[in-house]
Amino acid sequence: MMVSKRFIVSVIIIASAVVTGWIVGSDGARAGLNLLGVIVVVPLLALILVKPYIGIYITMLALPFDRFYAGISFGASILSLFGFFTLAAYLIQTKFVIKSRLGVTPVYLFAIGFVIWLLIANPQSAMGDRNWIFTYVQLIVLMWLAAELMTPRRQIEFMLLYALIISVPAIASLTQGRLDTTIFTTERAEGFVENANVFAMYLLAAVPMALRFLISQSTTLLTRLVLLVALALAIMGIVFSVSRTGAVALGALFVMGIVLYPKLAAGATARQRTRNILNLFVVLVALVFIGSRLIPQQYWLILREAQRQIEEGGTADRGTFLQRLDLWELAIQDWQKSPIIGIGTDAFRDAHESVVHSMYLSILTEQGIIGLVLFGGWLAVAIGNLIRVAYFSRDQEEVSLAATWLMVMASVLIVGITNSFHYYKVHWFVAGISMTYALPKVSLRRAGKNEETAPALGAKVLGDTAGQTT
Repeated sequence: MMVSKRFIVSVIIIASAVVTGWIVGSDGARAGLNLLGVIVVVPLLALILVKPYIGIYITMLALPFDRFYAGISFGASILSLFGFFTLAAYLIQTKFVIKSRLGVTPVYLFAIGFVIWLLIANPQSAMGDRNWIFTYVQLIVLMWLAAELMTPRRQIEFMLLYALIISVPAIASLTQGRLDTTIFTTERAEGFVENANVFAMYLLAAVPMALRFLISQSTTLLTRLVLLVALALAIMGIVFSVSRTGAVALGALFVMGIVLYPKLAAGATARQRTRNILNLFVVLVALVFIGSRLIPQQYWLILREAQRQIEEGGTADRGTFLQRLDLWELAIQDWQKSPIIGIGTDAFRDAHESVVHSMYLSILTEQGIIGLVLFGGWLAVAIGNLIRVAYFSRDQEEVSLAATWLMVMASVLIVGITNSFHYYKVHWFVAGISMTYALPKVSLRRAGKNEETAPALGAKVLGDTAGQTT
């Protein structure tokens, strides 16, 4: 069901009139900034009504720019607004029939079960000052829409956009951060988000996306050069964030990139081994150059300081890592008080005035062993989907995409060891995409008939036909 142009124009006029009057009447001197935001947001909302998948693009691409739009009065809720319009547009196109091409997959079962468990085990904390049920329902909706709308063609477009757009906060980080010989005297870059660790997570997600295009034979020379610069900026952003777990995740991504190289190259290694080896060699040389020439010496000193603290344990100087060890010990003690149902969402923060600083211990402590099993269940199934496709699918484009998303998921899970990232969108989004590969081939072909016939953005930029895959 297509939305008529007259309907879209009406939405734009009515929304613009109402919002403009509200802003001018309530914001006074700030009205100019807010009106500028409206000028940008309203057309995007209208576009989402026509092409719902654009809403997913915007939602995910906006994540690294949280502070950038926070100055707008409704900025705190802007992503929820885009999500609402994306859902509404999808329902309009499906004539308000809520359905799934995949059926009720194990990913859905575990994720929905996790939310139900939150409500049953600790209803007061789940719907306290912050309505966590609403937060997790939004994440499940994002997962569902990603599974329904993010076809392989759109995944290619999104990866390219994300790998390029992340350069903006990465460039900003070069002036935000100031490295010293110790973490205590270092100023950490945060980009446009709430803290340095979140910033590192978003940068890490861009690394495998850039690598995929860099080692692909179909990427044009100009695009390859631009993405090489974008990759270097992302790495430097991770450096200036001084996220120690981020450094570990970055190293793990490069190892995975070498191991999964034939997968990322979309099966072209068998046909042109010499060119593929040359592409890999160029990327490796570039990474060695970045590591030896661009990364300041102080960064390596900070990492060695962190290594020393881990080796010395309790006898080391007190630092952020050891403070997290103390928090983890408190989390285990709290979990032991209620091992089955947990102490409740946000109860640890209320008791100790700090988060647990571990995605896994946070779930275990607050939601109990059952909550951890349910949360880990949808993650495990999603990872299983990606591994199965990466290693056993005969569709080489699917293999390449699945390997890339597998690396993105790995980066979040590694950084999540020392950060409470369980309610951030990235891994929920990737889990939704992982389900697109659970569809039979015939279903993917039928779904492709409903897509636009125009060439994909990835095909236009890369100069190949890979981006047209549905």
